[in-house]
Amino acid sequence: MPLPPLLKPYFFTTTMSCSAIILTKNEAVNLNRCMNSLDWCQEILVIDSGSTDETVKIAEFLGAKIFINIQPPPFIISEQRNWALKHSSNYIVTGK
Repeated sequence: MPLPPLLKPYFFTTTMSCSAIILTKNEAVNLNRCMNSLDWCQEILVIDSGSTDETVKIAEFLGAKIFINIQPPPFIISEQRNWALKHSSNYIVTGK
């Protein structure tokens, strides 16, 4: 039996897009597994801090939007995260 229009849950009537942000530096070993776990997101942004391994190539191959943001020392993770948030176009999923 269908729900009456006034009782339909919000998520049944609205479509939202979701972005995931992955902050990286030399994460080639972990990136494939990480990005595969986010396949439900419409957009994946990889914000790289100057990797010297294959991180950026892997992210590009897997379809992520890639940004390079190398901060001057000292590296502050919250600044990197905030920089990433400015470049997303959807709702964000972030880890703590």
